[in-house]
Amino acid sequence: MLAYTNLGEVAASKTTLANLPSNLAPLAPSGGYTESYTYKTTGTLASQQDPASGGLPVETLNYGYDQYGQATSVAGSGTTAWTYVSAIGYDEYGDPLQYSMGPTTNWVDLTLKYDPQTGRPTDAKTTDSTSGTVVDDTSYTWGNSAVSKGAGLLTSTTDSQNGGYSSNGYSY
Repeated sequence: MLAYTNLGEVAASKTTLANLPSNLAPLAPSGGYTESYTYKTTGTLASQQDPASGGLPVETLNYGYDQYGQATSVAGSGTTAWTYVSAIGYDEYGDPLQYSMGPTTNWVDLTLKYDPQTGRPTDAKTTDSTSGTVVDDTSYTWGNSAVSKGAGLLTSTTDSQNGGYSSNGYSY
């Protein structure tokens, strides 16, 4: 950390990458990456400025929040402005239910479902503006006959993607 605000928040930080493979070395400036941050009066992150590097221009990320202090948007400004997250919807417990990503002309939505007893995610569906149908559907199972659901251990994932299917099981 390079600097802090009067309230103890990080105002500037520096990241140095070392021992990169030679083909990635041009991405890491010898002096490292210096980022700066600003905050709203509530203490939430207002913006983050990233340096130009690896052929990319300087970018400032601006963060939006709702009246409850929950994040609602992330947008970049600068030479190549971009909307990373245009909206986030929450349930009554403060868990995110839907992320809308990208600009309004070319968006992707990620919709999440949770187990009502544990609050753990059970399903993540992705749709996009080009098809309007689900292009990725990942389900999560917590617990099985050998592992108690209450243990909080992920026991399987199932992913359906554009007609394809994969499943993974986990043992403990």
